[in-house]
Amino acid sequence: MVAVSFVLIGTAARAQSAAPSGERRPLAERYVDTRGGLSVGDAVARAVEREPSLRAARAELDVAHGRRVQSALRPNPTTSFERRGEPAGTDNQTLFNVEWPLDLFRRSARVTVADREIEATEQAVDDRVRALVADVRMRYGQAAAAVRDVAVADNLAISAERELDLL
Repeated sequence: MVAVSFVLIGTAARAQSAAPSGERRPLAERYVDTRGGLSVGDAVARAVEREPSLRAARAELDVAHGRRVQSALRPNPTTSFERRGEPAGTDNQTLFNVEWPLDLFRRSARVTVADREIEATEQAVDDRVRALVADVRMRYGQAAAAVRDVAVADNLAISAERELDLL
């Protein structure tokens, strides 16, 4: 079994060496675009711009800013009107209510809570950005290492071809 695999490898190497050396390209070049490729910085920028959960977190930050604006406003007055009447009698009532909340000493607490919510949301967005950047860099490194492994294996195969030709 081992001898058969060596024979197959040897015949494959001879078949490749029979082809003109100008036609054989290193295998790693198929996976790397040196002119229009994507750098680590470009990959990170694209990921930060397009990642859906990060976009959702930024939308939550906009919501928190809106809540901050709303918390600084005074509450609206409310009115209600009610009419009660006895169908065949003389007992009729009409009520008109106006409620105007005073909101004494509560607005500053609401604004403080809204400010803390904005800070917490900003921290969550920053944390997601850091995690995303780390993940993109790790995966970029894994891909670069895989391409490097292919290049090393390709160089090893070329060296083995040369050695076979010399033998």
